[in-house]
Amino acid sequence: SDAHDRFAVWSPDGATIAFISDMDGEDEVYRINQDGLSKPEELTHGFHAMLYQPSWAPDGKRIAFSDKDGKLYVLNVDDKKVTQIAQNPRGRIDSYPWSADGGHLAFTMDEPSGFTCIYVWSVADGQVHRVTDPMYDSSEPAWDMEGNYLYYIGTREYQPQLSGIEFNF
Repeated sequence: SDAHDRFAVWSPDGATIAFISDMDGEDEVYRINQDGLSKPEELTHGFHAMLYQPSWAPDGKRIAFSDKDGKLYVLNVDDKKVTQIAQNPRGRIDSYPWSADGGHLAFTMDEPSGFTCIYVWSVADGQVHRVTDPMYDSSEPAWDMEGNYLYYIGTREYQPQLSGIEFNF
């Protein structure tokens, strides 16, 4: 379009493409048929912040996306209902992979300790649970292909560093 279209991603069945666009003046999530011949369908309305990367659930029923204010949302594609599931107090959430069955969404958020933790949101009960220790950095969550395991990068070492200014820690 003549707007700023970005973050295009194929639906799991390959029939449609979800993307972020400001064609109505504000960033919104849109969907268009994969052949590009139809008019884009606006799936969200009323956002006033820059939106980021849509992520389709494997079953194609939901799309996760985030905004510049650190909020993470899940859009139900059928009824276009948007639910805010988290807000990172220190910045945006930029990685949110779905489990293989589409029942869980993993993401990272900052902790008061200054470290990042992995959280998991459940479609079934709408609850968010921290799944890593808040005293270590954890990032880059990724589900295995069957959805049995959640992998992530974790920093689990404590080595006091001497400062060039101060010789205690």
